[in-house]
Amino acid sequence: MDWLERFDTWFKISAGIPDQCNLHLLYDRTLTVIGAGLLRAVPSLLAIGTLASNIGFSFCAQVELQDALGRRDKLDELLAARVVKAMFLDARTISDDVPRLQCLELVEYLIRAEVSPVPMGPVAFWTSTGVLASPVLNGINFQLLPSRPHSQISQMSTAHLAGQSVVSLIKGADEAAEFNPCANRMEIIISSDGLIYPCRGTIGVAGCALGKLSDSIEDTALGEAAYPLDIARLFRVGPQLPTGQTVSHDLQIPAVCARHRQQLESAS
Repeated sequence: MDWLERFDTWFKISAGIPDQCNLHLLYDRTLTVIGAGLLRAVPSLLAIGTLASNIGFSFCAQVELQDALGRRDKLDELLAARVVKAMFLDARTISDDVPRLQCLELVEYLIRAEVSPVPMGPVAFWTSTGVLASPVLNGINFQLLPSRPHSQISQMSTAHLAGQSVVSLIKGADEAAEFNPCANRMEIIISSDGLIYPCRGTIGVAGCALGKLSDSIEDTALGEAAYPLDIARLFRVGPQLPTGQTVSHDLQIPAVCARHRQQLESAS
């Protein structure tokens, strides 16, 4: 947790933000914890979330939907501290026989607890729960992160996805384009082995780590260290990808990121 405080101090100095000035709070400052079985470590999550909140970061957690349904007591304990701002609900490993109504009730429960739910996984599953028709969910701004490959999504009927607007949203996000800036997809990711990455699509790709938690931030690619990717160009324009390339994947990342990842892995 020491790294987060060091990063916060480094960021404010690098951006020229003087002490007692809260200009940095205008930036998107979010800390998201990802991992299997997170609800078995609620005390650690609360410690991290409290630290993040104290220095002005939003705190989010990505949990397996099956785990959230089965550990409601732990989920209640986590939410009671009111440090979690958003919760990603990963349905990729959900049992086929899980009661769909329980999933809908969980999503609406999070909203009433003032936590933004982010459904993840197969669109068909989330459609079957009724969340896309929920007036509670549709009363807020929300994200839906599908795991189906683009080729499968584009073939699904509008009725199956409960509305043309949903189809348009998903297809528009996944379709290839020469101008597809990474700005909205970039975030600082720390893997379980202590490596730092600029986005989810680069996790584990050889040579794409910005540095290690144990490094001085100035010695990572966030500071002065050399880095093989042109981060500034990716931020503004996005990756240069072959036209018509498609990738079948079950990664929890947009199709453009999966295609870029495949390109990076092929070059490494």
